This record gives sequence, C-alpha cells and structure tokens, in this order.
Amino acid sequence: MPVRPGRQQIFCVDNGRIIRLAQKCDVIYGEQVRVFEVDVLTRTDYAEHEIPESPILNRSGSGWNALGMHQYDPWWTGSQWICAVDGCNTNYAWSIGIYVSEPSSPPSTTTTIPITCATDNDCAVCEKCDDGTCVFQSTTEDTKNECDTVDCYSGFCNGNGACGVKGAGEVCTDDGNFCTNDICNGSGTCTHPNNIAPCDDSDPCTENDICNAGTCAGTLIDCDDGNVCTNDSCDPVLDANTATTQILVMTDFSVMVPIHAVAGVAQSIAETPARLQIYVMKK
Repeated sequence: MPVRPGRQQIFCVDNGRIIRLAQKCDVIYGEQVRVFEVDVLTRTDYAEHEIPESPILNRSGSGWNALGMHQYDPWWTGSQWICAVDGCNTNYAWSIGIYVSEPSSPPSTTTTIPITCATDNDCAVCEKCDDGTCVFQSTTEDTKNECDTVDCYSGFCNGNGACGVKGAGEVCTDDGNFCTNDICNGSGTCTHPNNIAPCDDSDPCTENDICNAGTCAGTLIDCDDGNVCTNDSCDPVLDANTATTQILVMTDFSVMVPIHAVAGVAQSIAETPARLQIYVMKK
C-alpha cells in the first residue's frame, strides 16, 4: 500500500490494530515514512500514537537514499514479502529499491475499516450501531426519531442514510383552495399546482363553474323572459330570475289607445288628459 505525497493510508494488521502511514516532510520533502496506531476512531473523536517501530523507512545520509524515502508498497508473493520503496540521493534524484523478506507465514486478510460506535447516537442521520459498526437503517426504521412524519416525509429512513420522502403525486397538506392539487413533488416538498376541476363559486347567478388560474368562476345565467317590457336580471339573494314591472311615463297622450284594446294594460291611474298620465304595464 503506497504512501505518497498528500496521501495517508490506513489498513488493518493481523491482530486487528488500525495503522496509519504518513510521510514526514517538515525538514526535507519525503524524508521518511512514519507509522501511527489509531486509538479512537468515531465520527466525532480521533486519537492515535506513534508506534516504537516508526519510522519504517528513513533517509540513510549517503548513497541512493541519502536524503529521503517516501514510497512504501508491500506485496505478498505467497511465501514472502516484496516491498517497493524509493530513495532520494544528494543530487535530488529519486530511485526505486526492492526489499525482500525472509519466508514467513501468510498475512491475515485485509478488511475494510469500519467507523466504530457504541450506540446509535455515535452514528450519522439514519444510521444505527450494529456490532460496533455504523450501518444504514432500513425503510421501516427511525431508531433516533430523526425523520418527520408531516407533509411529504415518510417518517422513516430511506435505506441510504437519509430520511425517506413520499412519492411524487402523493397527497399532502391541503392549502384550502379547491382549485389547486395538494401533492408531493417526490423530493420532500408539498406543492399546490392549479387545476381545472369543476367547482361551485357559490353564486346562484352563474353556471358551468370551473377552476381557472387557482380561482373558481362561472358564466352569468341568461334569464331573459322574452318580454321586452320587463328588465330581466338575476337576484343572488332571492336565488331566482326576476322580471321587474316597467312604469311608463307618457307625455304624448295622442298615442293613447283604449284600455280594452291593449292586452296586459290594467287601467289608467288618471283619466284626465290635462294631467300627466301614468300607465302601469304588468307582466
């Protein structure tokens, strides 16, 4: 496992210890490789100490590795170790060296280093502690009560380390407007797009009410009674069509005709032509 500039490698040795390799560069770039054993490794705490065997590679002061060594890349052949290293001479030229160990027993299998934990609270959102390792909670779990149960959240984890959300199109909190659809967008947000649903604008003088741009409205009812002598209108209070009686004020009495000759004329209020005559036309 190589140790290169700007990188730090971590791996497990056969007794379960966690080891970190790092190059030393405070005096000369890549002068040696140091070894640290990790003591505490959680999401909030970290501690380590340098082991007695450190450094495992160091500048020699002369020859091909006089000024530094910063490459460490061991390989198991099946019977022994071969390790590729590098060295820097006094001319600042880097060379590759190979170290070969004596025959030895096979190394233990390298394992992935877990994030250690003692309780669920040591783990991130929607993770739980499982035998010392933080793992994702399932879609039916929320052991730390981290996920909301309102609007477009499911109230459980999503199985990938985050709180679950309802699917796009699922119903969410009503905004009180019949002319909008209250639906989740699939990302945890409740949206209210306009619709064109039939509705009731509560006006008895309109018909064919329908939603438009978030508002319910209809067209005015045609309440013409076919009688030109009435004013036709809809009274929303009476909730009915109304034909009001017309009062005709006449000043030209030469066009007056006998009462009996006009259907619908009840009577004249005054008989004397010398006065202003008012005739009441009833429907």
